[in-house]
Amino acid sequence: MKQYLDFNATTPVNEETAKLMHNYLVNDFANAGSRSHESGALAKKTVLNARKQIAKICSIDTSEIIFTSGATESNNIALFGLLEHAKKIGKNHIISTSIEHKAILDPLKEIENRGFEVTLIDPDSSGHVDVQEIIKSITSNTFLISCMHANNETGSINNISLIGRLAKEIDSEIFIHSDCAQTFAKTDLDFNDPSIDMISFSGHKFFGPKGVGGLVMRKRDGMSLPLKPIMYGGGQERGLRPGTQPVHLIAGVGLAAELAYSERQNWTEKCLKIKDKALKTFNSKGTIIYGGVGSETLPNTLFISFGTHAESVIICLKNIAEIATGSACTSESYTPSHVLTAMGVDEDQAKKVVRLSWGPDTDPNVFQEIKEALEILR
Repeated sequence: MKQYLDFNATTPVNEETAKLMHNYLVNDFANAGSRSHESGALAKKTVLNARKQIAKICSIDTSEIIFTSGATESNNIALFGLLEHAKKIGKNHIISTSIEHKAILDPLKEIENRGFEVTLIDPDSSGHVDVQEIIKSITSNTFLISCMHANNETGSINNISLIGRLAKEIDSEIFIHSDCAQTFAKTDLDFNDPSIDMISFSGHKFFGPKGVGGLVMRKRDGMSLPLKPIMYGGGQERGLRPGTQPVHLIAGVGLAAELAYSERQNWTEKCLKIKDKALKTFNSKGTIIYGGVGSETLPNTLFISFGTHAESVIICLKNIAEIATGSACTSESYTPSHVLTAMGVDEDQAKKVVRLSWGPDTDPNVFQEIKEALEILR
């Protein structure tokens, strides 16, 4: 039976979450902004409950989280939302990394076009970003550091807590943002660290629905962050994300986050066992793993080269496993991964790398099937 090995692109919605969402689509379908009747009040209460579920994970107040369409929108609000404040305080410098998702890199290009200075830190050969390289790049004009928690291709995990603490020792006014799409709710890493001002996440990465996510915005000394909206109209989500609240999606992402967080240790242990099986199966000459395999990488990810062109591998395995060449957002492009390029991997080798990402219930025997199929291909 063909297996899905592209969990970093999206995960299936768990049954309990799907059932809850169905109820808010068919039965309790009222608008959370309707104040004149009981059904509207129930919808509003549902949204508040989801906010509480997310807030608990990050040890924040419900006023410190807004719901968005996902991490891409959250990233845009975090980046563009601070520009006016930066101008007011006379700063124009942002630090980020060259291995960020396009949902960070593309907005940063536009921000550069608006006259701001952006410094991108390259990773080491394992795909990790050196904390000290980020800290050394801080100037008197730096107002924001944005560093992803875990890379969606290599699985390499960055120490965002240390970045936040060290940066604020230099300048307590610097804002720290992290795209946590690959780690939020599934892992027990950094989400309640007060040095991280903003966290972006997407529901469909932790067995919740697509089309919904959020932005955590920790207050400073009881004051909300000086974010300005990038859209206007309606005033929902503290005015930062206007538009009718999709109650069924918000209810879904709240429950999915709660369930995923309660199962995070089990998820890690099961995924690590599967990873161990994969590593033992693929331990042969000509196989190269990018991003490392230790505790500083995601337990469910392998960015791996079998010595054969990635597209050939995907075609060869089409009846065995569904895999990817990297980020789903750039999968239509056959150009080498920008992450591998940043790691110093040459173009020819980069075109041979594929990503395997799985869930806790994945059958590890699929790796032996993959190995046998690739031996025939060779």
